[in-house]
Amino acid sequence: MPIHLIRLRKAWECEDLTSSMVRHQRLDLPLSDPSEILLPARVRLTRTFAAPRLIAGRESLSIRLERVAGLGSILLNGQSVPVPEPLPDSFEFAVVDPQTRNRLVLEVDFDRNQLQSSPETAEWGRIALVISSVDSVGN
Repeated sequence: MPIHLIRLRKAWECEDLTSSMVRHQRLDLPLSDPSEILLPARVRLTRTFAAPRLIAGRESLSIRLERVAGLGSILLNGQSVPVPEPLPDSFEFAVVDPQTRNRLVLEVDFDRNQLQSSPETAEWGRIALVISSVDSVGN
């Protein structure tokens, strides 16, 4: 098994960071066009997920983020993950010590997005767990 994707689409918790009043809403990713959806300019997106079973020594786990323009910070289980500068269209980071229940937190500033009106580029937030065989890591 070279690569297996588990998409994190449903049940994202969205918190408004622009208001002093705590407002939450649920949303599903990817967003078809965040500029047309009634979202605050700055949000915190949170998603919990169970760690998939891995074959020790033969499989690794990472998280792939695609089309996340405006991403400011990433926390995984309370630990900060560096955000690449400049932000590429797609990148992955390793989940070194997956827990039984994991929590991914993304802070996004939609004001910084370079959103275009093209249907191919308007979509925001394709996020997935990636299970890779250790042989294919880095290929």
